[in-house]
Amino acid sequence: MPTGHRLYKSNPVICNSCPLLNECTEKRSYTREIRRHVWQDDLDIIEDLRFVDTIKKSI
Repeated sequence: MPTGHRLYKSNPVICNSCPLLNECTEKRSYTREIRRHVWQDDLDIIEDLRFVDTIKKSI
C-alpha cells in the first residue's frame, strides 16, 4: 500500500447480516475495504471551501 494511505476493513460478522450488503459489496467474505489518504478529511474541507462565495471573491 502506498505511503500516506490508511486501509479500513469492515467487520464480516456485522456485514453478513446487513440488509444493504448487496449494495455495498459482492465479496463472499462479507467485507469491504476502503483506502483513504491520511489527509483526505483536510482535502474534503478545502474542496468545499472552493465553492463558498466569500472565499471565491477574495481569490
